[in-house]
Amino acid sequence: MKLLAILVSLSLLLSSCYSYKNLTRAEPITKDFLSKLEPGKKYLFTLNTGRQLMIHVKTVSETKIEGYIFQSGDILHSKDSYYSDTFENVEKNVAMISLRKPRPLLTALAISIPVVTVILVIQLTYRCC
Repeated sequence: MKLLAILVSLSLLLSSCYSYKNLTRAEPITKDFLSKLEPGKKYLFTLNTGRQLMIHVKTVSETKIEGYIFQSGDILHSKDSYYSDTFENVEKNVAMISLRKPRPLLTALAISIPVVTVILVIQLTYRCC
């Protein structure tokens, strides 16, 4: 039971070890900008309505983007639906595009703190008895 609690805690910590870099802060969303999106990367599209879509880009052609939309909170495992949109629609409907990036320092801390805690608990448990 303790092992299960530790694994759940660890998975929660690891899932938050990412940050988002706003790519459109210095550059507006244009066809040139959209053509530079890299296939295989995950981008957070913030729509003009405020809704956010996590898109795993598969291909970028001269006129459109294709990929998968991930469900909120489950961006590592399941693909919710296929995504395909023209540059023109993206330019009109998307307010901001951010790149999902790992944070290595936070990931290292998230792994080491629970491991050290488990080791200390085990040592204290065997010392007392």
